[in-house]
Amino acid sequence: MKRLKERTENYQVHGFTVLWLMGENLWLKDQITNLQKNLVYFSENRGFYYWELDFKTQKLRLKTLIHEDLSGKIIY
Repeated sequence: MKRLKERTENYQVHGFTVLWLMGENLWLKDQITNLQKNLVYFSENRGFYYWELDFKTQKLRLKTLIHEDLSGKIIY
């Protein structure tokens, strides 16, 4: 996670908008890992959201309105 933070900050320092696209190993499932929590974005309009890239179907998915219930299960 330290490396992720360093890379993100270095891109931002050079004027880039950082958008991480998650491959299959990091797709959202029933539970969210600490790494995934650090890759979730927030917007006033969209709430919490997460980008997934599917190479097999050549699709980009945007999962929005992400919430975690009291048992730790995520809903989107």
